[in-house]
Amino acid sequence: VLIKFISELTGKNFLIDPGVKGTVTIISPEKVTIDEAYKVFLSVLEVNGYTAVPAGKIIKIIRSRDAKGKGLETVLEKRFKMPDDKIITQLLPLKYSDADVIAKLLRPLIPKTGLVIPYQDTNTLIIIDAQSNINRLIDITNELDVPGYKEEINVIPLEYARAEELAPKLLNFIVRKGRKGKSSGKDAVKILTDDRTNTLIVRATPPMFAELMILIDQLDIKIVRPKTNIHIYHLENSVAEDMAKVLSQMPGKGSSGKKGKKPPISR
Repeated sequence: VLIKFISELTGKNFLIDPGVKGTVTIISPEKVTIDEAYKVFLSVLEVNGYTAVPAGKIIKIIRSRDAKGKGLETVLEKRFKMPDDKIITQLLPLKYSDADVIAKLLRPLIPKTGLVIPYQDTNTLIIIDAQSNINRLIDITNELDVPGYKEEINVIPLEYARAEELAPKLLNFIVRKGRKGKSSGKDAVKILTDDRTNTLIVRATPPMFAELMILIDQLDIKIVRPKTNIHIYHLENSVAEDMAKVLSQMPGKGSSGKKGKKPPISR
């Protein structure tokens, strides 16, 4: 029903894979344009594991995992101003970094339905993914594709800490080291975050990266919250408010009216 509605609304012809089925609920408090409605439609397909692939005057609705071998639109643009969830093939030439190295770094950030291939002859990345995710990959690549000397690029998935909160702490650590003359400061290091996968992307020299990993291991830990001495009792015969007044007037355990002794102060 949804595909038929979008076809009538946009005038596009769709060829539907027999496996496409399911129920979708879309709620919009405001009216949307035809273009906006089509973008919502593409997003619905993407969330449910499908995509729209143009084939002449017909648009095929197929599973996203099957789209890699189909005739996807090839794009050379650096970035999309209004990205949607249509799967495309993006060509991304690199100036400084090695395509094979960047491809290995991007693969953990791409869903199973996507693909990244390094083409060494022209030092270009071939990325197959949704436009919305490709924008994110382009931003990351642009930050990494810069001149560097003996620098390495590493992807660090975090388990407990949040990447967006940990990155500023690492940069502050680098700045402090720079002030002490032990490093060239944060300009010598790049730290990017991918919030979707909670991952840090670090470009640094091997010695600096080793120091950062020590700090990351110390900060990416599970925080054990202290147990609070709070108990809940359900009363059967008393009024809770009256009982609270009685309990608050009772002396605390070990109270003697004397002030506690202050700890000694070292000088």
